[in-house]
Amino acid sequence: MKINITGNLPAFSSNMQAKKRLVNQVVRKGVIDATAYTYKTSRENLQALVYRPSIPTVTPGKRKIKSGKNKGKYRRNRAGKSYPAWRRSKDLRTGERMKFEGRGADYEGIIYNETEYATARHNLNRPSPVDGKVRSAPWRTTTVKQATPRVQAFIGEAIRVGLDTD
Repeated sequence: MKINITGNLPAFSSNMQAKKRLVNQVVRKGVIDATAYTYKTSRENLQALVYRPSIPTVTPGKRKIKSGKNKGKYRRNRAGKSYPAWRRSKDLRTGERMKFEGRGADYEGIIYNETEYATARHNLNRPSPVDGKVRSAPWRTTTVKQATPRVQAFIGEAIRVGLDTD
């Protein structure tokens, strides 16, 4: 007894190539949606955790000079008025960026910060190269916790749609 199994391999191959292109497109859209959502969440957390808290005020009086030729001496603060201890530059918020790299299945969304001093904050619990203090980026940690389920849902849905289409 002889059993012949035949298949239309060229048609099958062509169909799989079309399916691959479709899945790549759908996954790419999922990556874009997930990155955009994470970027939006990151900006909201940056505003809430870094820029929304009030700035402490400095009261008038004498203040010890910490560096320079007058180190250790005292300097008078502005007379009679309390004033903010620093001014917000909003550089971290301005420096927050989103970009996409790669092709096909290797497409990825990247969220980064161009601000020079943000690099140490992005490397959580590592000393800053400027002053050696250990800092963290609280908005990054919170963003990852908040966005992870939604990002997984975006990518999962993209894959389901890509595989379900005929």
